[in-house]
Amino acid sequence: MSQALITRSPDLARLRAEGYELAIIEGKLVVTGVPFLNSRNEVGRGTLVSALLLNGDIAAPPTDHTIHWVGETPYAANGQPLQNNGAGTVDLGNGPVAALLFSRKPLSGKYDTFYDKVVGYVRYVSGPARSVNVGMTARTYQPVQVSEQESVFRYINTAIGRAGVEDANRKLKGQRVAVVGLGGTGSYVLDFVAKAEVAEIHMYDGDILHTHNAFRAPGAASIEELRQAPKKVDWLASHYSEIRYHLYAHPYDVDGDNVQELRSVDFVFLCIDAGPAKALIIAKFLEFGIPFTDVGMGLRNDAGVITGRVRVTTSTAAKHDHVVKRISRHDPDPDEYRTNLQMVELNAFNAALAVIRWKQHLGFYADEVGQHHSLYVLPTNVLHNADATCPA
Repeated sequence: MSQALITRSPDLARLRAEGYELAIIEGKLVVTGVPFLNSRNEVGRGTLVSALLLNGDIAAPPTDHTIHWVGETPYAANGQPLQNNGAGTVDLGNGPVAALLFSRKPLSGKYDTFYDKVVGYVRYVSGPARSVNVGMTARTYQPVQVSEQESVFRYINTAIGRAGVEDANRKLKGQRVAVVGLGGTGSYVLDFVAKAEVAEIHMYDGDILHTHNAFRAPGAASIEELRQAPKKVDWLASHYSEIRYHLYAHPYDVDGDNVQELRSVDFVFLCIDAGPAKALIIAKFLEFGIPFTDVGMGLRNDAGVITGRVRVTTSTAAKHDHVVKRISRHDPDPDEYRTNLQMVELNAFNAALAVIRWKQHLGFYADEVGQHHSLYVLPTNVLHNADATCPA
């Protein structure tokens, strides 16, 4: 609950986004890791504790200009204790602890927000410490662990607040996403989507993580892990579960017997080779009305120079009649398949184009064209868009 309250309160969320260590304990705002100078001219860290009132489920403006300090007595650079109003106690959940009380009003007579109050007191207490060690700061950017009930992430995503994209980010919440095929491109799709605040991510792939896969996937597999021959989805789930909850590994390929499992998802990234299975899957997606993006890459070695193109084709309720002509659903020629190249940076680029298109579909990114087919031509470095719903 405390982290949710911080997220909903703009001034507290700003403090956290700027790297301050915040918690709400026993109804008080607690700021830890604040540098100070002690009587021995040594730099340490202590804790500021402020009374906190609520307006519903957000923090109300401060009604009190005082704040408590837990830790050794802070000193000024001249060797004198910082002015305080004497000793007292505060309860941070484990019984009363000794504290000092500071009472400093701003020039306006009151603090308008907790951001102003905390920053003001941090400057007061930390100023002498910075005169000894200029690099000391209360903005430590420590990760904040949260529960599964509070967030899809295991620790707070402070990047959202720092970038000021809270409104755009809300459009991703609640989305159930599937990635079918976790090869070079699919694994990068997972890497990007895992850092989005979607409700669930489902991964489908029956293949094993081999050495050649490891060289075109994000992250780094150890030789010990490769020797164990794990399923791709299991290896990826173990790594990305470090950052988020609700990541589901399905260690088998999608086919006619199990494609029904995908009826409940909101969007699918289709990252598998052409063939009968792909034809069936696409037909079912169109039947179910599931929006999806299909990725493809055709590269070849032309006398020692890599050439080719990268494709992203999207199907939504707004447009899906182009899918049949844009996506090959036939088995590739065996010789062509054996010589088809996979380059890690183009896998990542293909995935980025697909994820950007998905976010445009949800209104996260601006979209003035509504393109449902994009083709990047490597030799000319040109991105061609087609099948638009909003043609110029």
